[in-house]
Amino acid sequence: MVECAISSHRSSLDRNFTRFSPQDATDEDASFLAHPSGVIVVILSSRHPALAKTINQVDFNVNKKKHRGVDRSQQTVIGKGKKGGLQLLPVTRLCLIKCADGSEYPLRAGVKGTLIEVNDRLLTEPTLMQTSRENKGFIALIMPKGNETKDMVNESDSL
Repeated sequence: MVECAISSHRSSLDRNFTRFSPQDATDEDASFLAHPSGVIVVILSSRHPALAKTINQVDFNVNKKKHRGVDRSQQTVIGKGKKGGLQLLPVTRLCLIKCADGSEYPLRAGVKGTLIEVNDRLLTEPTLMQTSRENKGFIALIMPKGNETKDMVNESDSL
């Protein structure tokens, strides 16, 4: 009887966040955890091909070739208005995931908003994306512009 009551409780992640994916999502896209405060946590999709490989590096300086890119890990956001945050479009690259077999996967923001923070832990421990993808292995925090989640699919509804 006690066992049945314990198994019916949802995790704190499921109680406090809503899982979303873009409507036109592919396997190489990110998934999102939306908090009631409006902040969106960007995580690697559970279907992403990098999860089946060994991730060697996560690079937040994705525009090195153009010599005008911004290293997302060096961004500093200040105050309530999130001054200093990088403005993102859905197609803006957040990071580049590099695997042991030489494959590389660019990960795009997926939503329009302000980049608040990237997970600096991924620079030293990139395997967190695989071992703790929804907790310590999150990719970034984004403050969306307007109601960006309205055009997304709630993952719990689509299951």
